[in-house]
Amino acid sequence: MQNQEIIEKIKKLYNKGLTQKQVGEKLGMTQNKIAYLMKKYNIKTRNSIWTEEEEEYLQRRYGKTTLKRIAKKLGRSENAIEIKAGRLGLSSALEATGELTAAEIAKVFKIDAHVVVDKWIKNKGLKAQYKAVRCKRKFWRIKTEDFWKWAKDNKGIINFSKLEKNLLGKEPNWVDSERKKDFKERPKRQYKLWNELEDRKLKNLWKTSRSLKELAEFLNRSPSSVRNRSTRLGLKPCRKVNIPWTDEEVNTVIRMKKDGALDREIAWELGRSTENISWKRKELIKQGKLNWQYRRMEA
Repeated sequence: MQNQEIIEKIKKLYNKGLTQKQVGEKLGMTQNKIAYLMKKYNIKTRNSIWTEEEEEYLQRRYGKTTLKRIAKKLGRSENAIEIKAGRLGLSSALEATGELTAAEIAKVFKIDAHVVVDKWIKNKGLKAQYKAVRCKRKFWRIKTEDFWKWAKDNKGIINFSKLEKNLLGKEPNWVDSERKKDFKERPKRQYKLWNELEDRKLKNLWKTSRSLKELAEFLNRSPSSVRNRSTRLGLKPCRKVNIPWTDEEVNTVIRMKKDGALDREIAWELGRSTENISWKRKELIKQGKLNWQYRRMEA
């Protein structure tokens, strides 16, 4: 027979809306153990069944009122509210607060989240709060009205042509004209700011001695942009070093060429430059180790 105190604790925690897994974590027990005890002692939540009135209230207020307020009104946990909202096909918990996250803004403008956090929020003064929606996880939260107010004063650093109309709700009147203007002008004058993630990628790729053209292709940048950025980061041109070919690498080239792979695809696979792969391919053809027809497939 299990300790009655443990059973009471399980009942209390489960009635608060915690899942079996969360109850187990609180009590230092596995989820399977909790499930077994609940089944054995017929433990059920007293308020597990939602009334029609409760569901109607949730559907009316979800997305307009905070989770905390809805939970208090219905006498349920925020976790229980989220679970029920999901079953009813309502929007996510983040949307329920009426605010946007940095990641959501980045997604609609097709930019990296680091740009929103490091450039827009920390550098350019976009009003935001760093807080949790539930549990311990925190997000940068931005009110829609605060974003539009800030965006009006910072049009020059935003590409509105990337923003789908009304994706962030009702737009101010000036947004559509900015979108049209960016569609016409951005291809001529657009300069995409480098972010921390791109800088890290460039530093790592720089060590591989790849050509400027290859780096530009991988980073979706122009060769001149990569050259200028590498200079600002203090990256020195790497000396060309002839790295001996291993038998395994040679076999990989032969196998991938027979499968129809391009030189640049083999280059990424082996961590060598495309020029180096092209040279090796031609050498293997001369040696009769690679059939001539595969060289012709390069075109």
